Amino acid sequence: MKNKMRQFGIVMMCMLACLGGLRAEEVKKEQVHVKGVVVEAGTKEAVIGATIRVMTSSDVTDPLLMLACDMEGQFRFELPKAGIYYLHISSIGLRDLRQAIEVPKGVTVWDMGIVEMTEDTQQLGEVQIVAQKPLVKADMDRLTYSIQDDSEAQVSSTLDMLRKVPMVTVDSDDNIQLNGSSQFKVYMNGRPSGMLSNNPSDVLKSLPASSVKEIEVITDPGARYDAEGVSGIINIVTNTRTIDGYSASLTAEASTLNAYEGSGFVSLKAGKLGLTANYSYENEREPLTDIESHRADFNGQTSQRVLTQIGTKYEKERSHRAFLEANYEIDSLHLFTLDANIFRKNQREYSDLLVQLFEGTKPVYSYQRQNENRPTFGSVELNANYQHETLLKGEVLTLSYRFTNDPDDDENRMILLPLLNYEGYRRWDTNKAQTNEHTFQLDYVRPILDRHEWESGVKYILRQSHSDITRRDYDAENRRWNEDERVDFAHDQQIYAAYLGASFRWSPWSLKAGLRAEGTHLNVDYALNPSQDFHANSIDLVPNLTLAFAPSKTWQLRAGYNMRIQRADIESLNPYVDETDPLNISYGNPDLTSEKSHNVHLNYSLFTRTFNLNANLSHQFVNNSIEQYTLLHPDRPNVTASTFGNIGKQQRTTLSLYVNWLPVAWMRLYMNGGMQYAQLESEAKGLKNSGWGGRLTAGTQFTFPHDFRLNLNAGYWKHGVQLQGDSNGMLDYGMTLNKDFFNKQLTISLTCDNPFNRTWKDEDRTYNAAFQLREIEHRVVRSFGISIAYRFGGLKESFKKIKRTIVNDDIKSASPEGE
Repeated sequence: MKNKMRQFGIVMMCMLACLGGLRAEEVKKEQVHVKGVVVEAGTKEAVIGATIRVMTSSDVTDPLLMLACDMEGQFRFELPKAGIYYLHISSIGLRDLRQAIEVPKGVTVWDMGIVEMTEDTQQLGEVQIVAQKPLVKADMDRLTYSIQDDSEAQVSSTLDMLRKVPMVTVDSDDNIQLNGSSQFKVYMNGRPSGMLSNNPSDVLKSLPASSVKEIEVITDPGARYDAEGVSGIINIVTNTRTIDGYSASLTAEASTLNAYEGSGFVSLKAGKLGLTANYSYENEREPLTDIESHRADFNGQTSQRVLTQIGTKYEKERSHRAFLEANYEIDSLHLFTLDANIFRKNQREYSDLLVQLFEGTKPVYSYQRQNENRPTFGSVELNANYQHETLLKGEVLTLSYRFTNDPDDDENRMILLPLLNYEGYRRWDTNKAQTNEHTFQLDYVRPILDRHEWESGVKYILRQSHSDITRRDYDAENRRWNEDERVDFAHDQQIYAAYLGASFRWSPWSLKAGLRAEGTHLNVDYALNPSQDFHANSIDLVPNLTLAFAPSKTWQLRAGYNMRIQRADIESLNPYVDETDPLNISYGNPDLTSEKSHNVHLNYSLFTRTFNLNANLSHQFVNNSIEQYTLLHPDRPNVTASTFGNIGKQQRTTLSLYVNWLPVAWMRLYMNGGMQYAQLESEAKGLKNSGWGGRLTAGTQFTFPHDFRLNLNAGYWKHGVQLQGDSNGMLDYGMTLNKDFFNKQLTISLTCDNPFNRTWKDEDRTYNAAFQLREIEHRVVRSFGISIAYRFGGLKESFKKIKRTIVNDDIKSASPEGE
């Protein structure tokens, strides 16, 4: 009987369990997964971190669910069953959205699609008050300036907007500095570009800021970035574009400096395929410029010798840039992108100078020198990327290939017309140079316990540079050119790299660390003189470490250390002797080795809705820096020769400060600048120098009724000292007036630069115990211009971009630091 009762109890329990399971399965079948994306109505950009409350009634105080959008504006939640619910969505700077939704029966997943939020605006008199978002935000390894939230972006170039980015300054010659240094890289969407590598200022000048989402200043390049070469990275992040729609813009500019430019931009997507294209053309003829140089020699002559060169120069240039990108989203986990860009620039530089050598007050010789220089350079670039994401959010595998071809040709014709005690001649020099580069890279990122992640990857670069130099002298008697000298120079690099890095977040602390290993094989061949051939191998271990403390969303304190190496570029290595000025020649040094720099910094950031502040203190030291130095040529009297060597020790301490203040909604004040103290030394050459450099830009931006905007700006730059010299400061100021028409589709801008100064005197000084050289140029700086921009098209939904791709940042430019 007991056994039967026990069996009956077991059967009843099983039946109850089955009924419970059936009921649970029935309840589970009634559940509905709801998903969607929250975007801004005007820009169609994702609203990050928007708060979503889900209610069963219109009462906000008693939500059924509460959640936040992710970094792409996406949300997903579960409802117990179909029916009518109420959503309340809120985000800073946007108007709260209240919306009733009816979840249909019979579905397990319901996609709400795009949910749009509008700006929180109100009208006071005739001045429009717009809720402002902080323009700058700080992360563990970077600062980000939101271009799309700056009203000037609709009518400005990306180069103009770069002047407002923390730690970045752009002088009146459009030279860019990051934290007081010219040794940095500029990327587009996380990867280098052949166009940006050659002429970032020119390219960013032609890129409309309206096509850019944000600009990142990466102050702590992690292990995934090449070990070589940068004090930081400026990353231009373009807007994601449309699905089943398009957007386009046309821009035309002209100025009184005989500069004309036109550009076009279009982006479209249908289904899984997206295309983005850009083309720009620039034609410029610089005004005639007065130049002069004075060199005093102290070589023990009975009386001092002074060499003077006085005359004029002007320059003409034309450039073409084209970019095409294709994105194909195979499915939600697989993405393929292919892009190509072409850049080509032709310059014509003309100069006419009177050259005189005096001993005391007595003339020794004199002649007239006429030069025509024709540099032609550019790049052809192809990138292919495949990205695979897994069901684990944040886990990404990327395979990338990159090819670049960078031609760098030069042709110089020179005529010397004798006037006193000098023999005239004609010379024709050509230099056919180019670099081909193949890069293969594999990157893998995996999240750890939701808030942490580690990254790893391998990379191979094959870089092949070649230069064919021919020098000819003119035989006037036989009326023909005779080849005087030829150099065939080839420089190959193979670079092997592997890296491992990790980041950890324990609020309010975050930590990022990594280690990169790079092996380099260098081979240099002289086809016509094999005795000069050489090769070299090296292995470098490059660590990085960043620690950040952020107790709130408004401020952060960050400290970091990284080591970087820099290899010389072909201009620094190329032994070609540039005799454009036969009394001041220059050439490269093929024996250069890579330099190693150690960098430490401390950064403080405070970002609120009306006030942004960023202060950065950094120190860099290098013991074998590549430096350009100048000496009197041992075999050619009265000639100075400039070349490069691993001869330097340098220490640079830099303080950068950025302030952006919105005292009222219709006025913005900003200031960006810094100061640097440098100590430079070369024991091998007996050279030493130290001194201060600095830069300061400031401006005021007004927003008036009827879509008028006025921007006033001014800047002053004092380039830091060099190993053998220094230069004077540079002042620049101006204003821009913008007016929008046709619902902001058409914008007309009037610009005025340096209205009270027609010219500016630039002076560079080079000196040592043997001589002192002063080079002076009176540049025309006053200009007035007009630009017209027209935007059209419709946006519907963004498409994805590759998250990881190739980054080559390993070449040190031959341009001196601070220029």
